[in-house]
Amino acid sequence: MPNTEHIEQANYLKVEAINIYKTLLDTNQLSVIRGSSHIIKEAINEISSSYTQLDEITVGGSIGVFKILTKEDPHAISHQILSQLCEHPLYKLFTFSVDTVAAKSYLEAKEKLIALGRLHQMRHLTYPTPQHLQQPEQGICAYNGFLPGYEKGRLPGSKDFIASPSVISRFNKGRELRSKLYQDELNDSIAITQGSQLNNYHFSENLEQLAGSHRNIMLSGKVAVIYVDGNRFSKAQRELLLAASGKTDQEIQKQKDFDKELRKSRADYLHSLLAFLVENKAYIEESDRKIIQLETLLWGGDEMTIVVPAWIGFKTLQHFFKSFENFSICGKPLSHAAGIVFCRASTPITKSQHLAIDLADRVKETPNGRDHNLFDYAVLESVDYMTDNDLNSFWKTQYLGLAKQRVPLYINTKSNLEDFSQHLEALPRSAIYHLVKLLIQRPVDELCTLSNITQEQRTKAKPSNSQPNVDRQAQLTEHINIEYSDLTKRIDPSLLALFEALFTQKPNKDQPTSRQLKRTHPIFWLHLLELYDYLDPENPNQTEATTTQEVSYERA
Repeated sequence: MPNTEHIEQANYLKVEAINIYKTLLDTNQLSVIRGSSHIIKEAINEISSSYTQLDEITVGGSIGVFKILTKEDPHAISHQILSQLCEHPLYKLFTFSVDTVAAKSYLEAKEKLIALGRLHQMRHLTYPTPQHLQQPEQGICAYNGFLPGYEKGRLPGSKDFIASPSVISRFNKGRELRSKLYQDELNDSIAITQGSQLNNYHFSENLEQLAGSHRNIMLSGKVAVIYVDGNRFSKAQRELLLAASGKTDQEIQKQKDFDKELRKSRADYLHSLLAFLVENKAYIEESDRKIIQLETLLWGGDEMTIVVPAWIGFKTLQHFFKSFENFSICGKPLSHAAGIVFCRASTPITKSQHLAIDLADRVKETPNGRDHNLFDYAVLESVDYMTDNDLNSFWKTQYLGLAKQRVPLYINTKSNLEDFSQHLEALPRSAIYHLVKLLIQRPVDELCTLSNITQEQRTKAKPSNSQPNVDRQAQLTEHINIEYSDLTKRIDPSLLALFEALFTQKPNKDQPTSRQLKRTHPIFWLHLLELYDYLDPENPNQTEATTTQEVSYERA
């Protein structure tokens, strides 16, 4: 450790929005959620630009850390900032903590500030206290179900609905940001050019419009909610700071370099995502407008939540992992965990986003889950959803003995999803469904070791009323074995190869070879059944010719 005995201490300040998710996700109204996320980000950026005595070190979606450049009382500065946040009509809708510490190095200050932030999270309410208004309330806010409502008909289509001031304010901000968000973010991307046609496109007003219609009824009116979070980004930053050997100026510069690279990589990805969606015709044409089917609910730091139509959900997830393949910042290799939820547009977005976050967290919790780009998925075929927020219990209820076989998956970014459709047509969904229904009732170890079924076994398995002493359970077992063996033989070898190439488990330290999904393993059929409609669905907007004008997002 470097000798810091004679190093003069410096003062640092952190502004952080704490316990934010209860407010971010307190309603299913898209504009309210979008507005909430960006009000927090705007507050941090405003502090950074308003106080000349602060040197911005790192700024994320809900946090900002600064070095105090002057000899002013740090507590006076923090009190001034806190008063500004509390008096602002939008920022006061959230809970912010403002802390200052003195430290001999930036790394020391950062760790102290993190500890203070955690303390504030435990001490403060999970939801900010509503502001008291002069007029009497008219009822409960119809959009989040618990805030006092004062105004009726302030949101589109809500003539008879009472809304709270918090919801109305965040809604107005969210509508304003629908397109502005993308232009602001793209300013950090070197890929964007003056000739970009962003102004020629609009963005969906609601999930029903975003989901659109599809010739496949299983996809019509459905969306894919994708949440992504970085793995060990904080650890990578700490290692960079430690390499500075206690030299504060170098520590701060390394932190700034890390932030700059992260922001640029996210901006470049956003540019690439828009180009990808336009190229794949994920937009709706209304009159003279093209409406891109994309919603951004969370954007900042190393995490994001986006929503796209279900028919392009897996392609979008594959595009993300391809964009961040072999990704690194300041020479530190980094990876991501993702959760993707396929559901109806009418499913409460707060529930589907929570589920996507839980899926990504589950990926991180598995052994070596933070070492690679991995994901997990959930398919909600109706408006039903988990009520206990316990994924393990949910899988156990759904899949019984197969539940423990569900592990995070890795997308091979070199696989071509477009090769799937012709092979899937040879496999009837009904047969796969029937098989999976039988499989979840059988011990997994038995199914994994099934051998070829002989003709003698087939004869024994045929139901016969003339043999009253036959063990019916044993007969049923043989019948399942036959169906399982027959269907595994019917699968197209090329489809098997495609599926195994697309979804594999990355090797870990104790497993030198990649453990691929095998057609003789029951979990293969479970994945195939659940993802049957989503792997390579037909593009509902595709025409025979795609003009140059339509694909207007091209890199410089």
